[in-house]
Amino acid sequence: MRLYKMELYKLCHKKIFFLCVLCTFSLILVLFILNLQAKTSAINGICYRGYAAVKADREITAQFHGTLTDERIQEIANQYGFPQKVEKYYGPTDSNFLNRFVMKYASDGYLYGWDDYKIATKTIPLAETQLGQTAANAQKELLLEYYDGWNEFLKLNMIGMILASILVLCTVSTAFCAENQAHTKPLVFTTKEGPTKDALAKIAASFTLTVLLWLTISLFLLLLYGTVYGWDGLNCLTGLVIDGSISQYWKLTLLPCKLYLAATVSLNFLALLELCAITLYISARSRSSFQSVSMAAVCWAMPLCAFFILSGLYHTLPSCGLAYSVLLVLSIVLSLIHCMVYGMPIYLINTNIIWELSVMDNRTEILPFFIAIMFACVFCALCLLGAYRKYRKTADK
Repeated sequence: MRLYKMELYKLCHKKIFFLCVLCTFSLILVLFILNLQAKTSAINGICYRGYAAVKADREITAQFHGTLTDERIQEIANQYGFPQKVEKYYGPTDSNFLNRFVMKYASDGYLYGWDDYKIATKTIPLAETQLGQTAANAQKELLLEYYDGWNEFLKLNMIGMILASILVLCTVSTAFCAENQAHTKPLVFTTKEGPTKDALAKIAASFTLTVLLWLTISLFLLLLYGTVYGWDGLNCLTGLVIDGSISQYWKLTLLPCKLYLAATVSLNFLALLELCAITLYISARSRSSFQSVSMAAVCWAMPLCAFFILSGLYHTLPSCGLAYSVLLVLSIVLSLIHCMVYGMPIYLINTNIIWELSVMDNRTEILPFFIAIMFACVFCALCLLGAYRKYRKTADK
């Protein structure tokens, strides 16, 4: 335990680390406030902005919360009407969450943009709408809860995970190579703990720091959005909250949003753990902190290049005149490699990673997801084993 505490202290005792952490949370908070200030709502001729708009929308939605019915839709239309004014480059200026919802999903109007819209004049029974038919075919209950704002959680969460990844790269990369750079490794190996306990302490401290970064950023964001926008919207269907539509052929859109967000946050956790393992492996094979940080950053960004190469091959192979059987084998191999690329840290923190994996297999939507996760776990274990063996090998020389 003494060695573990010492290694953890060595990783995060510098003032620059705490300054970077403070800047990370400050940036997240500033971006959250900017998004919040952009919210507007018009209720009975009174316009609200910022948090006041969110609060007002939550209050009027609470009166109709629960299962969505034709009666509630008609009551909303009677009480708040339909948006009538659409401002250029901006959108509706006399709308609130409820009448926007009714106009989009249960009326004869639509609003695709400030220059592509039709003012609604009447409501349509749910059984005749695409939303109602899809939910009925999938045997899913439609809930009316205030969910506005939660779609922005994923974007801000991705920014937070990118910043956390940078902190992991810069901090964990010194775990092993610091001893080489300071020429203190022979001295460390002569202590009573020995190289085995020293290596395990470095690994444990690095993973502790990584978990703490993920946990604090994730909880900070969840508390921000839950406190301001409320938690009730997470019970709505993922398609409504994230993408604005649902499809019976796309099972992911029919899941409760809380499950989708839980899966996203879990993938972020796996991404940071994998990045930590990769960085430890590179650190164990590096002679200086600069070399370790540089190589870890290159390895972190390398899957982006692999993705572009795979995309080029997908478009090039069909025009090569190859036999169908050959193309089939190549497509399977490329799809497998594609799933592995999606299993790398820089893609696991991507906002749309779950959507992209589900698109690869419309029938099950599970297999690409499973392959990416398994690859990430195996690759993480191999990197850890490689780092440990490299450190021990150096000790045995």
